[in-house]
Amino acid sequence: MVPADYQGNAVPHTRNGTGIDIWDTAGVQRPESLDDTAFAFEAGWNAAGAVCVSKTRWSNLLPLKTLLERAPGLAASPCDEAEARRRGALLFNRSRLVPRSLAPALETTQSIAGGAGRI
Repeated sequence: MVPADYQGNAVPHTRNGTGIDIWDTAGVQRPESLDDTAFAFEAGWNAAGAVCVSKTRWSNLLPLKTLLERAPGLAASPCDEAEARRRGALLFNRSRLVPRSLAPALETTQSIAGGAGRI
């Protein structure tokens, strides 16, 4: 889960330092970002990899559409904690909708385009 190895094939899809919120079915880890609108459900996980994926952590490293074309079994509508549990997930995670290192670039782009933001 930490390396965003969705297919369980030892191929990571994240960057060092990317924050995620992890919790489990045993209650050892509890979610901490439920009230933070900057985070959204990413995936449910078992020992083999993801059981369903709602969003990829870094869409520029692996777009969700590409992942689901490669691994259609990871698709679910919706992929949320309840569906992931139904599919046998033991761990779950939430990640930022826009990773922190992309946010300044997006704000700059909006500023240049005439929207709000900083330069």
